[in-house]
Amino acid sequence: MLNLFIAVVVSAMEDQMRADMREQEEQHAAEQAAANQRILDELHALRHEVEALRQRQD
Repeated sequence: MLNLFIAVVVSAMEDQMRADMREQEEQHAAEQAAANQRILDELHALRHEVEALRQRQD
């Protein structure tokens, strides 16, 4: 009976650990997506600046 109790506790702990890991992965993915968007926005702004400089040069 004790073995069954231990198995249930360990199973519950593993389930919680998997849920925590999944949550951390989702948070990391969201942070990475936001960072990627900031980089793309900056790249877009730099392209506009370069184009403006080229037009001034002509």
